[in-house]
This record gives sequence, structure tokens and C-alpha cells, in this order.
Amino acid sequence: MVRSQPGALKYKSKLGFEGLPNQAWTTASVKDVLKQLGDELIEILPPASRRELEVMAWLRDPSFVGKVVTVEIPESKLTNKPRVHG
Repeated sequence: MVRSQPGALKYKSKLGFEGLPNQAWTTASVKDVLKQLGDELIEILPPASRRELEVMAWLRDPSFVGKVVTVEIPESKLTNKPRVHG
């Protein structure tokens, strides 16, 4: 007999993000988006174009993500922190 817990299985999946500003193409931003979905980043793939960011991620339930998901990235994640000189 095999026993498992709900949500314990994960699926390795390739996801594409379109329409993200270039400043959002950071590991921290992508991890935040995937965390909101309950998923985990494996790697950011080299971009094939400047219009789409592709990543490999572990998904708990690929059907939950769907074809289109609206995500919000806080502005603080998009701006550079000021440098302190002194």
C-alpha cells in the first residue's frame, strides 16, 4: 500500500511570463510570483526573446496555474535601491 499526502506531489513545468517589465526579470521577483501560486522556482531559462521570460518551476498542481494568470509585482521590487556614499 502506498500512502501520500495531498499536495505532496510536484510537477516540473516550464512557464512563460509575457508583458513583464525588464526590471522584473530578477530571481527574487520570479520567486515571489511563484510563491504566490504555491510553487517553487528551479531556474530562469536564457531568454529566447525580449518579450517573454521562461522559467522551470516545481508546481503542486499545474491545472491551478491555468493559461493566463494576472500577477502584480510591487514597485519596490522594480526600483533600484539608492546607493549610500560616505
